[in-house]
Amino acid sequence: MCTFLCLQVMLNSVNVKSFAALAAASGRAAAARQRTANCTAVALAGLAGLGPLAKRSRGGGSDRVAEKVLHLASCMLEDQVYDPCLARAGAEMMAAAACIGSPTLALGQVKAITTQLSSMMDDVGAAAAASATSAPGSSTDAASASSPELRGVLCLVLGCIHRARGGGTLQPTVAATAEALVAVASRPAGMAHIWALHGLWLVASAAGPAYAPKVKQSLQLALELLVSSYGEHPMLQPAVARLANAMIAVLGNDFTLGSAAYTRCKTLVTDNSGSLSAAAAAAAAAAGCGGSAAAGGAAASGVSVA
Repeated sequence: MCTFLCLQVMLNSVNVKSFAALAAASGRAAAARQRTANCTAVALAGLAGLGPLAKRSRGGGSDRVAEKVLHLASCMLEDQVYDPCLARAGAEMMAAAACIGSPTLALGQVKAITTQLSSMMDDVGAAAAASATSAPGSSTDAASASSPELRGVLCLVLGCIHRARGGGTLQPTVAATAEALVAVASRPAGMAHIWALHGLWLVASAAGPAYAPKVKQSLQLALELLVSSYGEHPMLQPAVARLANAMIAVLGNDFTLGSAAYTRCKTLVTDNSGSLSAAAAAAAAAAGCGGSAAAGGAAASGVSVA
């Protein structure tokens, strides 16, 4: 009961509606600053208290408390997805909720987010297609279909939930989760594709051998991103290198010297001061994906994944 009441107090402090009076009296800027400060305080308190609670509960806690944590994190992130620190805090709070609640709640949480991401990417694809066929001067914009920042946060949330809960509980959702994350990473925008790769790394690390069917697709995606016009992003190379290391762990004894997976992973984790993109292009061409298609396709409307 005490935990539930504390969560309710924190929820009241970050509820957007509670700042309406302050916005009317002091202006929206002042209300936004106060809400950001409240969200930061709630994030610190939440991370400090929910972590130990999640470890103690480990699926045997209360769904009522878990649902309140989810509501709190969602409310906190309502207009804070642009702040990477608060985004990470919100993702960790949602992961804690998955540990506090029952397996059914955790499964429902993952399925709901993967469905939301799939719907977002369908909208992005439809908007891109409409933009390609629209008359000059049309306001149709693929980027407006959904916020890249929101897509990135949802990818991070999926990864954090799999890392925190993992095991057999979420094994039925590994394939759908990987597909949703690959879909986001295949259409780079803002930081969304970086968070998607980060999410794939977390999911693969937690799933282990259950991720094996998605190894080839994940490595192909990483290679094509490297040879695309987005390959110079400073956070891309570390992200694909972490993903490659996770693929090695997933494959285990099946990871053999000279295999296709070995060649791809070696390319992704080797940094030769500027020659990495060239090596990735050669590996991608050897894999049959076509370096020019990868580069052009990514620049236009996303990265094609075999």
